[in-house]
Amino acid sequence: MGKWLALLFLITSSMALAVDDSGSVNTEETYRLRVGDLVSIVVFDEPDLNVQGKLDPDGVIIVPLLGRTALKGSTLRDAEAQLEKAFIDEEYLIQPQVTISVMQYAERVFYIFGEVASPGAKIFPPGRQSLDILEAISMAGDFSQYARKSEVTLRRPIKGTSSEDKFVLNLEKLMRGNSQGEQESVSILPDDIIYVPERMF
Repeated sequence: MGKWLALLFLITSSMALAVDDSGSVNTEETYRLRVGDLVSIVVFDEPDLNVQGKLDPDGVIIVPLLGRTALKGSTLRDAEAQLEKAFIDEEYLIQPQVTISVMQYAERVFYIFGEVASPGAKIFPPGRQSLDILEAISMAGDFSQYARKSEVTLRRPIKGTSSEDKFVLNLEKLMRGNSQGEQESVSILPDDIIYVPERMF
């Protein structure tokens, strides 16, 4: 079980999301567009083709000349290349230069309950696609004095189904590892549910 959890959840510094010196995610390289993102599409020297709008529930935005265009799941660079190719294939432009930027990120939340100071839904920082579980605990005001840190439950919805995966994590061991300079941690994703049980006396 421990080895399987390590393979699934633990990330090393070489596998982590790109982070700059301030600790924020390098969204230009890693961010993937999702439903609700407000994006700006600019076509160089073609102001009539510029558009700003949100990806609808299907991950689609209306692009002048191209119509309904699905961008959900694409990185910004991939989405730019997709639109440039579409303009060329449809013979609207010869050498289009498309720039896409995210004006406002769709809200992402995770949930934390049990023995923490401030339980409930927590919003991911803008542009972040994952959080270190200890960072997530910190966002909930840290553990209470009654927390059983050795048996924290993580529930993760399985996309496209009504089912979920469930994992029991020993955060006491993880915290000891971090204090010794190890880089591994557990990543928390949008819609994850964390439960911190009460310690038995």
